[in-house]
Amino acid sequence: MDYWCKQDNIRRVEILRKNRYIAVDLLPRTVDSLVHLSLQKPNDYHIKADLAHAYYLNQDVSNGHYQFWKVFSQLQQAPDTLLENYVNKLLSPHLDTTGRSMKRLKTSEYALIAFPMMLEMKIKELLPMDCQDYD
Repeated sequence: MDYWCKQDNIRRVEILRKNRYIAVDLLPRTVDSLVHLSLQKPNDYHIKADLAHAYYLNQDVSNGHYQFWKVFSQLQQAPDTLLENYVNKLLSPHLDTTGRSMKRLKTSEYALIAFPMMLEMKIKELLPMDCQDYD
């Protein structure tokens, strides 16, 4: 399919594959494993960054953004240079500069409304959806 932000999403995946490659056939198992680890260690934001990375590689942008937002929010509340450097090397948010990118995420309706509500309601994952940004 061709949609307005397809090239930007492909570019994000290419950058993230260069940062850390995970074979396509291993992605579902990797995501499942990281979800399990994240539930076991909810305060380990390195795992959440790893999970965001795996979600993005698996073309699951909404859940990638959700995990990235959790890490970004943690860094806003408690600055951590080691975690920030890890996130910058793994997710390269400074290279993702398009309108609906990780950079814009901090001011989006997801960051301001949806994700905080999901945390409050203990919703752990977004389901596939029909929206204007992703097919």
